[in-house]
Amino acid sequence: MYRYHLSPSFTVLRDQANPFVLLLKNRVYLTDTNGSPLDKIKILSRRKHLCKGWFNYEWGARTLGIAQLLAEEDMHIRFGPEGEQQLVIKAMPIIPNAPQRIHDQLVDKPDDIYTMWHEEYETEVDNVEADE
Repeated sequence: MYRYHLSPSFTVLRDQANPFVLLLKNRVYLTDTNGSPLDKIKILSRRKHLCKGWFNYEWGARTLGIAQLLAEEDMHIRFGPEGEQQLVIKAMPIIPNAPQRIHDQLVDKPDDIYTMWHEEYETEVDNVEADE
């Protein structure tokens, strides 16, 4: 038997396109039923037992839940006293936009270089099998 709670972890990422991005990660904190931290050996097995059924959408839902819990009604997380020095973070996730994508109409067309290599490989395999 064990208990767990999620604890948010924040990391600041710096990118040229977006000057600062705050990355919110979930951490799982495991304790025994009395609230005492578990040993390292027990933590690994309990975490595996707990999280093995959690898929990306479930981790995503938990992350958005934590962001919503920390945010105010306007979906902004605020740290520090009100004023110029206050840190204000938008609690909504960034939706990336890929500049390039797969052209569906080209998917069925084989690449000439791959086809040539594949034909040469098949010829080599046929020759080796014939020698045996």
